[in-house]
Amino acid sequence: MTADLREYCLDISTRCWDWAEHSQHLEDLLAWGFASAIAVVLLACTLVLLGVYNRFAGLDRLWG
Repeated sequence: MTADLREYCLDISTRCWDWAEHSQHLEDLLAWGFASAIAVVLLACTLVLLGVYNRFAGLDRLWG
């Protein structure tokens, strides 16, 4: 009985270790800080392009 319990505990600890490892890989894959920085840059570029269009053609023509 104690051998089964030992195997069970080793199995659980291995699963927890694997979860921690996968969690780190997921954090590296998602890179939320980088994604938010890119989103801000994309928003800024969009607003600049919209401002340039407004200066030369006017937003009235864009909206119809």
